Amino acid sequence: MRCEGTCLLESEAAQTLELDPFLAQLSRCDDCPHASADNPIVRLLFARASEAGRAHQRLLATIRKLEHEAAEVSAEVTRYDAQIAKLEHLQQVSSQEIEAALVHQVGRVRDQEREIEALSVPIIRILEGTIVLPIIGALTASRARILTERLLDEVARSQIHTPIIDVTGVGDIDTATANHLIRMIEALRLLGAQPILTGVTPEVAQSLVSLGVDLVGYTTLRSVRQALRYIARGSHGPTRDR
Repeated sequence: MRCEGTCLLESEAAQTLELDPFLAQLSRCDDCPHASADNPIVRLLFARASEAGRAHQRLLATIRKLEHEAAEVSAEVTRYDAQIAKLEHLQQVSSQEIEAALVHQVGRVRDQEREIEALSVPIIRILEGTIVLPIIGALTASRARILTERLLDEVARSQIHTPIIDVTGVGDIDTATANHLIRMIEALRLLGAQPILTGVTPEVAQSLVSLGVDLVGYTTLRSVRQALRYIARGSHGPTRDR
């Protein structure tokens, strides 16, 4: 196959033609008259040039193929990165939702615990100006706080002058429980009330003394019934059951 029209080697354009199109066109010319020259060096150079052109074209084709494959790999990496980012976002959102749900659930549990604690310490009105608060079970810090708040609210709202705190159902009284009771009584006194502590058996009194709790100045009786008799007699000032 010869060049179409003017021979590439004879054209003026060959002087300025880029190497790639020059070799490409030269490699297509299999029957160039210049290649049949008597000079073997010319024929060798022409053959090598044609071979180089064909090799160059194969190399360009390989480069284009590699570039295409690289573009596909790059696109795949981009898609993979997008998927990873989406998964990370979903994981973050899920973690936030789970955390929010846990916080909400913990809040509900705490609210329910406060409601249960409030219901477990009913305030009973038995006489005009007198209420009884029976404490049953352990007196924790949170429960003592709720008890004190309810007592103070009731004393202030209903003008209670004698709140009776019955600890018969408390069981063993440790240092923490004793301190909660003392703080509760002192808070009631600040409102002008005269609290009475009942359910203080000799064993409980001995435990309090062994814990270093000074009961002097506090009205302590063995039962609510004795407290009612005490109130009915119109007794005043601190007393201790004998």
